[in-house]
Amino acid sequence: WSSEFNLDVRDDLFNLKEANLTNEGQLYVLGQLHSLSLRLFADRKEQVKHLIYRLDGESYLELDLGLQGVSVSDVGMQVDFSSQTVAISGLYSDRNMDWGTTKGLFYIQLDQKTSETKSRVIHPFSDEFKSSALRLGKFQRRGELQMDFVFRDFLHRADGGAFVIAENYETYTTTTTANDQTKTTHHYHYDELLTISVSPEGAIEWVGMIPKMQRTTNDGGFHSGYLPIVDGNSLHVLFNDHPKNAKRFGERRARNTYNVKRSNLVMVSISPEAQMDYVVMHKNGKER
Repeated sequence: WSSEFNLDVRDDLFNLKEANLTNEGQLYVLGQLHSLSLRLFADRKEQVKHLIYRLDGESYLELDLGLQGVSVSDVGMQVDFSSQTVAISGLYSDRNMDWGTTKGLFYIQLDQKTSETKSRVIHPFSDEFKSSALRLGKFQRRGELQMDFVFRDFLHRADGGAFVIAENYETYTTTTTANDQTKTTHHYHYDELLTISVSPEGAIEWVGMIPKMQRTTNDGGFHSGYLPIVDGNSLHVLFNDHPKNAKRFGERRARNTYNVKRSNLVMVSISPEAQMDYVVMHKNGKER
């Protein structure tokens, strides 16, 4: 089957963030609608609405997420999540996006049948979390952290709660010319993981940051990233890590894992009480 919809918004003012199709054939579209007013000294965060459209058959329903007054740096959405629930999570700032800073996160649950809001939590980072982030090499500007995360996973727990994971991710290309020869290099950065535990009622239980630095070139980031595993109310995360990070985990900025053949496969386990344990599962260097 196929359907075609026309939203009552201008293409040049609407930024599509995500589109998810439910098991029942409803299409949820998440995006940002920018105001037509572009005054030079206007506060940009006041000119953006964060909307969800539920498209069903020949009609659609527009829902405002109620995030006026904050700048949203990134947002993720998952439909068919925990008994007819749409889960939405993102990072926000009280300052304009030009600052490149983050104050905290939000988590919203919508009833997938009625589109009513089941819960909405805006959660600023605690002083303890910010101190931990600074210790791991992050910077602070006017009380907000400088972070650039991309939302990766919404993981369902058996008790109806959830784990949400975002990754500090960046890819870019550089070109240099020397001796009449041009060299193009593709850079892949897969760094820290932001982990969030959410109760079945939609409340934030804890927020943690897993230190990780995987920066490689011209390999497509093939051995970078992570694998999450949910075990009851505990979360396990596996990834390749620099061998020297075993003795500095959680205390100092992670060393870069640029060569998988000299790395360790490690697992970070986070308990329901937010306790992190770091275990070396396999020493990849032994395979050489």
